[in-house]
Amino acid sequence: MPEAEKPGVIFAYPVSDAELKLHELICDRVPEFDESGGELLWWRPMGPPSVAGPVYMALRSAELEERDRRHTEEYHSRCRDGGGERRYLQGEYHALARRLAIPDELRPAIVFLVDNSVGARVILPIAPAALEDMERRRQLTCFLYQELGAKRIGSFAGLGDAASPGISNFKGHIAAMGEVIAGDIAHGRGVSKKMWQTYCFSRGLIERADPKVCTIGEAKLSDRGAIKLRTFTNGTLDGEVTFTALNSNVAKQRQLMFMLLSEWRGGVHLRTLVEAAYGIDIRTFADDQFAAGLYGKRMAQMIRDIRGKKLEKAGINPDVLPTLRSPHIKNGMLCLRLAKLTLHGFGHTDHRDRSTVRPGRRLSR
Repeated sequence: MPEAEKPGVIFAYPVSDAELKLHELICDRVPEFDESGGELLWWRPMGPPSVAGPVYMALRSAELEERDRRHTEEYHSRCRDGGGERRYLQGEYHALARRLAIPDELRPAIVFLVDNSVGARVILPIAPAALEDMERRRQLTCFLYQELGAKRIGSFAGLGDAASPGISNFKGHIAAMGEVIAGDIAHGRGVSKKMWQTYCFSRGLIERADPKVCTIGEAKLSDRGAIKLRTFTNGTLDGEVTFTALNSNVAKQRQLMFMLLSEWRGGVHLRTLVEAAYGIDIRTFADDQFAAGLYGKRMAQMIRDIRGKKLEKAGINPDVLPTLRSPHIKNGMLCLRLAKLTLHGFGHTDHRDRSTVRPGRRLSR
C-alpha cells in the first residue's frame, strides 16, 4: 500500500542545507528518532535503504532484502552519475525544497506532512547556528528526540488526520520548538538539565552495572502461566516482577519474556519474536516495507515498556533486556543479559545452572 493511502501517519522530511549538516544529523540519529516517534511519526531522510533502523533490517523478508539491494545499487548509480554522493544529495534536497515550496531562507528545515499530503504541511526551521558545533548538535538531538516523541505529539487529539483539530495544536508546538532552537540552542545555551537527563535516561545512556557480569536471575512459570522474575546484583536482591496474560498488551509482553527466558543463552531472532507476539507471518507482507517498519516500531515500544514500566519500576536493571539499538543485538538476535539464570516450570528448559553462584553471594568479576 502506498504511503499516501495510510491514514493516521505523519511523515517528517528533512530539507537539508547545501552543506548537508541537517542531513548528516538526521541520518546519524535516525534509529533513535524513528524509535522515539513510534507509529505516529515516520522519518524520510534521503539515502539508501541502509539508513533505516536495525529492527526493520532484521525483519526484512528475502524479497524485501532483494528489493532494498536493488534500490541501494540504484542510489549509488545515481550518485556516480550526479558527480558523487554529496553533489547528488545537494541536488535532491534542492529539488525537494522546490516540491514542498520551502524557500531557501527557511532551509535547513524539517517538513511534516500529515497523511503525506502536501496541502497539510507544518514547517520546523532549524537555525543554522544550531548545527555549528558538536555540543549544539547534541543538544538539538536531545530536543528533537524529546519534543517529537510519540508521547508528546500523540497528545494532540486526532493528529494524523489533516482535518482534525489537533493539527492546529501541533502547528503551535512546532512553532514553539522553532523559537527554542533559534534561541537557546543556536546561541549555545542548550536545553534544560532536566530535559537532557530525561533524554539520557530514555536512551539508556545512564551507566549501570553490567548485568551480564554481576546479575543473576530466577524465573518461575506458574500453573496459570504467569512468569515471576527476580534478579540479584552482586548478591543483593534487586526486585521481582510478574508477567501475566490478563489482556492483549501484557500477554504480548509475557510471550516475549517467555521466549527470551526459555532461550536465554542463545537468544531469539527478532523476526521470531514479532511473529509470536503479534500472531503474524512476516512472509505475508514480504513486499510491504511499511508493514515491516510498523511491526519493528511496535516491538521497540513493547521493549521500552517492559524496560521502563516493568523491570526498572520493580528495581531490576532494565539493561537485562537490551534496547533494539543496543550493540549487544547481533545478526538480529535478542538475548537477555544475565550472568546466570535459574528456571522453574519451563518444561524441557528447566535447569539450575551448574555454577556455584547462589542468590545472596557476591559474584566475582
